[in-house]
Amino acid sequence: MTVNNSFVTKKFLGSNTGEGFKGFYGDLLSGSGFGYRNQSIYILKGGPGTGKSTFIKKVAAMLEKSDCDAELLLCSGDVKSLDGVSSKTGGITVVDGTNPHCIEPVCPGVRESIVNLGAFWNREVLKKYSDEIENLSEKKAIMYKKAYHYLAAANEINKERSGILNRCIDRRKMKLYGESFAEELIPKKDDAEVLGVKRRAFSTAVTSEGVFGAVPGMSDGELRGYKIYCINSELGISCEPILDEVAEKAVSSGYDVDLYYCGFDAGKLEHIVIPELNIAIVTSNEYHPYDKQNIEQEILPEGFLKSSVTVSSERCMDYDIGYAKIRFDELLERAFRALQKASGYHHSMEDYYIESMDFASLNDFADYVLCDMAKLIHENVLG
Repeated sequence: MTVNNSFVTKKFLGSNTGEGFKGFYGDLLSGSGFGYRNQSIYILKGGPGTGKSTFIKKVAAMLEKSDCDAELLLCSGDVKSLDGVSSKTGGITVVDGTNPHCIEPVCPGVRESIVNLGAFWNREVLKKYSDEIENLSEKKAIMYKKAYHYLAAANEINKERSGILNRCIDRRKMKLYGESFAEELIPKKDDAEVLGVKRRAFSTAVTSEGVFGAVPGMSDGELRGYKIYCINSELGISCEPILDEVAEKAVSSGYDVDLYYCGFDAGKLEHIVIPELNIAIVTSNEYHPYDKQNIEQEILPEGFLKSSVTVSSERCMDYDIGYAKIRFDELLERAFRALQKASGYHHSMEDYYIESMDFASLNDFADYVLCDMAKLIHENVLG
């Protein structure tokens, strides 16, 4: 599928983290932050191999032809697939609502609709392969369990590493800098009548392909014309207080803010984008480096080290962090391998479902639904 990068951003709403699978899929629903106001949301249901990702790609292509913006929601289970697509100008969101990110409508028929692609499989064919499917499903579950055990162990090391860094950082100094930076960065919005909306996502995720994705602004054409402020955190020092201050200032001033969290630690904020102001603050580290050629300003977290941190203590810190990194990376690599095996079992399972599908009827149904979506997009684009 060819996409117009001038209108496209890519992100994850789910990732395999140190605390298991975490996601923000519920944010798409009525009254949440992610979905744009007055959006029509289509929730796809159906098993593996029923064409959910293919359907989503067709919607994305339709949005491209209409010159609409599109947020492609990547799948952490299979980075070649899509979990969804959302467009502000098109007034439409389509999302995979099956396990592990089950989504149910809040206002069914009003804002959300269910599209059941599982209605076109032949149960007799599936029953014929029931043993094989159950065996593959069990093996897949075992591999995911193993992957999450490795990620949980890596998380303990990550906490140890973060603890070492936090003991050396003057958080008050960082917060005060964040307050001053936010005042300088966020202009007053005279016509603001409501608070801005926070929209959560991951820019990178832990997947079977490793740490996959890109920091906002790294894809061709994405965030073109934005002022990019880069936190260069080679040691892995978190600058959340700075990001928090800017995000809160923007929201209280009436600006919507895109919040991007760490794909390994879903509670750790790493990047923020303020579309209305054409501003982004991104974090660059060894797991997702940022090309700093065209940045407005570089922020070095080492400037927030406590005055009591001496050369000798820094050397000790480097040694402890270096050892923790070796163990962390080893466990992360083992998790990647387990996720790869789980993905392999999933694809094998898909083959049985594909064989059972009545694709002629499915395609007729999909064309009917897509036709309705095309009318909706046309109406929204023309206003």
